[in-house]
Amino acid sequence: FSLRPLVNSKLQSGIAARQRLPLLDPPTISRDQRGGVSFTNVFPGAKIEVTVNGVTTRVGSTNTLYIPGTAEITARQISTNGITSELTTLKVNALLPVEKIQLAPSQVTTDSQEAGEGEVVNVIDGSEDTYWHTEWSLQEADYPHWVEVDFPANESIRKVRFLQRQNQENGRISRINIEAKVAGQWVVVREVTLRNTTDWIDVDLQTPILTRAIRIVAISEVGGHKWASLAELEIYRDFIPK
Repeated sequence: FSLRPLVNSKLQSGIAARQRLPLLDPPTISRDQRGGVSFTNVFPGAKIEVTVNGVTTRVGSTNTLYIPGTAEITARQISTNGITSELTTLKVNALLPVEKIQLAPSQVTTDSQEAGEGEVVNVIDGSEDTYWHTEWSLQEADYPHWVEVDFPANESIRKVRFLQRQNQENGRISRINIEAKVAGQWVVVREVTLRNTTDWIDVDLQTPILTRAIRIVAISEVGGHKWASLAELEIYRDFIPK
């Protein structure tokens, strides 16, 4: 509760006591895959007070910090008229900073796709409802199947994310090889068993791979069928802060 002076003698004390106080919510703290920490839900003109591992840390006008390591971050905001929010805390573990590579349809190819339903460009369209699917209406080519992504220049690949087909299990991939083109040859850099799930699947590479092309080679399907499908594919490179 709060004690407030009755400054208006014409206002009944019961009414004055029921007036709402100008409350200030605490800021929201979040960290992205690059290690960038953002402070949002900040009241216009308010000042943010931040500590990182107990040390007061200055936050610039963009309300962001770069913290890729393990940290305990606290923050509160103070409005221009001196109202202070409660303290909020975020604990984060160390990460390898990465950023998503933006892809164009011309960069993605495949060995097989079902026209009108499962074009390969669907894996980079940002929609979880569409998907790539190998051809099934006219013929059913057997495994292995592949999706290839070409880059205009060498990229230091650190991580690959997969999203299985969402609306049913048909075509969901069970095992894959992640291959990179090195000195003109395809080299397997990871062998992975994918979960039969509708959640995103993250695959980190033990060491970054410098390459101009990545190929996702599907080895088998969860039900033993010849088809392969994938809703989304994201590729991440090492992030180097400027």
